[in-house]
Amino acid sequence: TLCRNELVSVAESQVGVKERTGKNDGVEVEMYLRSVGLGKGYAWCAAFVTWSHEELNIPNPRSAWSPSWFTSNVVYRKNHVRIKPFTSRKGQVFGLYYDNLKRVGHVGIITGEGKFHYYTVEGNTSGEGVREGDGVYRKIRRKENIHVVSDFVGFKEILEAMKK
Repeated sequence: TLCRNELVSVAESQVGVKERTGKNDGVEVEMYLRSVGLGKGYAWCAAFVTWSHEELNIPNPRSAWSPSWFTSNVVYRKNHVRIKPFTSRKGQVFGLYYDNLKRVGHVGIITGEGKFHYYTVEGNTSGEGVREGDGVYRKIRRKENIHVVSDFVGFKEILEAMKK
């Protein structure tokens, strides 16, 4: 749980970061993009999630491509039959599905959970919660809109426990 809280703290420390000209640029945005080997001008929600994990050396897909966050370590998929309800954990990564893309097109980090919502920190979004926004924001997302969740922190915790 220490690692989960640290990941949330790292992500939350970036809330308020804004693009310099609204074209996927600016000092911090370009730092997130460098964490996945890209320069300015690319969509950066997944690069922000990568950077947040990298700050704590948490193994992750190191990708700016949202769908790559859900090729492993998946702990929840919408419409997947479950015996008991899914309960999120801080630091898990969520994905939003877009019908027009026919894939996950936006990711962010879960910071908490209410009865009907997840509390999140997301890069490349806006106050309205769009895919191509101008900064890092705290958001409240309806649970029914979350398509998939993965957990890379938990796998680090397992590895640490195995070393002891």
